[in-house]
Amino acid sequence: MTHSYRTPIIPLLPCVLIAIGAFLLATAQPAHAATCSDYPTQAAAQFAGDTIDADNDGIYCESLPCPCSTAPPGTTAPPATPPLSTPPPAPTPDEGETFTYHGTITKVVDGDTLKVKVKGRVKTVRAIGIDTPESKKPGIPVECGAKEATSSAFKWAYKKQIDKDGDGLYDAGKKPRKVTLRTDPTQGKTDKYGRLLAYVTRSGTNFGLNQITRGWAEVYVYDNVPFQKLSAFQAGQDKAKAASRGVWGACGGDFHSAQ
Repeated sequence: MTHSYRTPIIPLLPCVLIAIGAFLLATAQPAHAATCSDYPTQAAAQFAGDTIDADNDGIYCESLPCPCSTAPPGTTAPPATPPLSTPPPAPTPDEGETFTYHGTITKVVDGDTLKVKVKGRVKTVRAIGIDTPESKKPGIPVECGAKEATSSAFKWAYKKQIDKDGDGLYDAGKKPRKVTLRTDPTQGKTDKYGRLLAYVTRSGTNFGLNQITRGWAEVYVYDNVPFQKLSAFQAGQDKAKAASRGVWGACGGDFHSAQ
């Protein structure tokens, strides 16, 4: 007698249900749980939206570096590479910086202005903290003590001084000296004429202070902003005035009277 066997349907149902459930889970989730460390930036994690949003604020992996995003996951593709951040603006030279240059004098312009060659370029340098009688200012006659102030500058600036016109004052020189130029953070780096504002020194002596102590310059405070060496310059002026040196004796202390 031939017997036919049939597999009962009911015992197979649990197995079928388990297989369907496993399939659904496999298609609904990634093969492995994503973590923040799987993404290079917060924007990339935000776009994927498959990590844990611990505080339920809609922002994923807030600890990751930017570029960042708060857009709903999948709505905006993350940038391929992080954009370069914009650097803060560089401070202007007048914002508390000190600049130092080393060069060689090429010309004496007048009692408070020199030309100095620095790394192949000539800078016009206005000495900080002093003012001398005018000798070359347009519309202004030569002032009392102007030629003497210029002569004093030549004596300081050159190892060998020359009196070309025989008036007893130096108006040229040879063997120019090497100097150091240093700006003052309390002052501007340049003036309205584009001249470098600096202390000019050589072998420990300050050009501006030398002019003051010899009586051919007076202390000058621009726009009521004290410069760093004001007290030393003021002391030098007091001594020159007391001794009636330079303009203090020859011109009654008036540095801008006509000669």
